[in-house]
Amino acid sequence: MGNREKIIRGAIELMNARGSAVGTSALAEHLGISPGNLYYHFRNREAIVAEILTRCADDLHAILDVSDQSEISPERFASCYVGGVRVLFEYRFLFSSALELVSSDASLTAAYRKFSETSVGQLKLALSLARAVAASERALTDDDARRFCQNMWLIWTGWPRYAQVNLGRDMDQTDQMECLRHLTLLIEPYVTPAFFQAVSEQAVQQFAQPPKTLA
Repeated sequence: MGNREKIIRGAIELMNARGSAVGTSALAEHLGISPGNLYYHFRNREAIVAEILTRCADDLHAILDVSDQSEISPERFASCYVGGVRVLFEYRFLFSSALELVSSDASLTAAYRKFSETSVGQLKLALSLARAVAASERALTDDDARRFCQNMWLIWTGWPRYAQVNLGRDMDQTDQMECLRHLTLLIEPYVTPAFFQAVSEQAVQQFAQPPKTLA
């Protein structure tokens, strides 16, 4: 593993533990390298955060990508939720400290907004595929489907800070499962009972499997 990769992984580890207060000096000390070595790879902290945001977006978008599907099974739908919660945990500082991290840098703000918009669009497609095979009798306009997916996004991105502020702890395994249950519950009015039950069961089963770790 080269120093650039060590810096990225160290930044994720340290910011997950300490939040947006982590600066380049603290990161260099944490990694046992000189500040000059760090600046050789990244000109400032914002450049490190930008790289991490890109990785987070790539990871999540790969999980949510159902663009090649003509329909979606409960198993695949559940995998969007489970994979999404695991990505959330892996990069949780990006969401618990999003405003502090991106608001002072226009390019970071734009990247975060694009990340959000793309993710909501992917969720909307997954929802439409689910309703194509298992729609409930409840009507859902295109605008309301967008709002519904924005609600999912708000719960997902807000969960790390909710755990910190309301539960007084860093997001743990129990909190991941609770976030997963909230996300799953949202779809109940819009799909058939059988589809909802299958997604709920699959989410629990898939979450119980060991998550993939960074190579």
